[in-house]
Order: sequence, then C-alpha cells, then structure tokens
Amino acid sequence: NDLLNSSLSDADIATLRQLPIIPTQDGTLLPPKGVFLPTEPPITLPNVHNAHEKLMANPARVRFFQQRLNMPLGTAENVIRFALIPAFQKTEKGRISDGDSRVLSEYVGFVKAWYERQTSQRQAIEPQLFHELRRHIKLQAQHDEWLPLAELYLPRNESEVMKDRAGKIPVQLFQKSDKDSWRAFYHWLGLVAPNLVKIAQNLGQRGEKAAFDYLKRAFRQRYPQQQLKEEPNGKFVIEGGNQVVVEAHWLNAAALQGETQ
Repeated sequence: NDLLNSSLSDADIATLRQLPIIPTQDGTLLPPKGVFLPTEPPITLPNVHNAHEKLMANPARVRFFQQRLNMPLGTAENVIRFALIPAFQKTEKGRISDGDSRVLSEYVGFVKAWYERQTSQRQAIEPQLFHELRRHIKLQAQHDEWLPLAELYLPRNESEVMKDRAGKIPVQLFQKSDKDSWRAFYHWLGLVAPNLVKIAQNLGQRGEKAAFDYLKRAFRQRYPQQQLKEEPNGKFVIEGGNQVVVEAHWLNAAALQGETQ
C-alpha cells in the first residue's frame, strides 16, 4: 500500500521491475517480469509463476501491477506469448533431457488444448500470436528430437514414420492415443504430408519462373536493339557493343527442370 500511495519516478519503477518483490503461489519471491497475475482458475504449468491470490484482493494494487510494473494477466494467450514461446526459443533443437522433454510436452499439450477450445467456441486467434507460435514452437519428432516446424512433416500412415523426406523428419503422431485430434492440431500449425510438401515447393519454384520470365521480357523491351542470349540452366545475358549490359541467373531453374522431366 505504501507503494500505491507514493510518487514513484520512472527510474524507481525500472528498479522495482528487477527486484524479487512479488510473492508467488508457491511461496517464493520473484521479480514482476517473471510473474503472471492469476486468472480464475490460475494456469499451472512448469516454470509458469502466478502471483499469490491475496495480491488480487485490492483492485488498485492490481492496476499498479499491470500499468506500472507491466505484469500480464495469466490468460492462456499471455502465458503462450510471454512464457511458452520464449521457452521454445531457448530450447536447442535435437535431443534434450527427459525432464525438459516432459516440460515441453506439457507446453505443447497446453497449446493444443487452447487451440481446440478457441475453435470449438469460434473464438478468433490473434494472427501475430499464431505467427510467433509457428515460428518458434518445437515438436517431438519420430526419433525423439525436438525440432522446429520447418524440419518436420506429417506422416500419412505408419509406413512413413521412419522415412525422412526432402530433409524433413516425421513428427510423432502414432504414439498418441487420440491421433485424429493431434493430426488436426498439426494441420493447424501448418504441417503437411510429404506429397504436399513437394507440391508447395513446386509452386514456389513455378512462381519464381514466372517472375524470371517477366524480368526477361522487361529487359528485352528496355534494350530492343541489343542481343539476348539464353542458356538452358536459367541464365540470360543481354549484350551490346561487345559488352554485357544485363546478366541474370535463376538459381532454382535446375530443380524445376528436374521435376518436369
């Protein structure tokens, strides 16, 4: 209460944010930055700290914590944004200890339950939060490594689970008791089957080809009097007066040509 009634400078507030002054529900004191103001019921996850419920009895104090000390409410979205995503960021990809693996499994399970609750209630999911989640989340692969989405694919059946495709590894799926709900969750995150990975790669390459062809036409119109030489490996050169005026390379040309042969 003394803090609420005192006039604190910005420097004082900055100092308070670094000091272990917030009692948590497990009895420890932590700096405000690492503590959530609990909702009802409070979210309980490993390494997610909630302020003691007695601190919530005074609305003026709660406003002070939120507005001056920047303590977030312990909503599912805030827990994902301020606790789980940083934890995924800090986790090195690959094999981790059994204890850390259990913690990440709880985090992924929490995100899945939140996604299912939002969709069942037709609640919108904030695009920026979804983008950050997809960017940083790690999932357990078939061989027990924890990997980012870019290195994983969703196996269609159990015969695929030991196969690496195009540098990607199958995500764990068939160990799950509820495979259908996990498959839907993985789809939501953007994981696809191997053939769809290939289709997506091809679409990207074909988009590059269209852009490269447009560039070629534009330079041909800009230098109509100069000679244009094309090479089959995705390169063209415009020459004039024994000088190269334009030289362009399409690095993925060979990949697309291999697919179309």
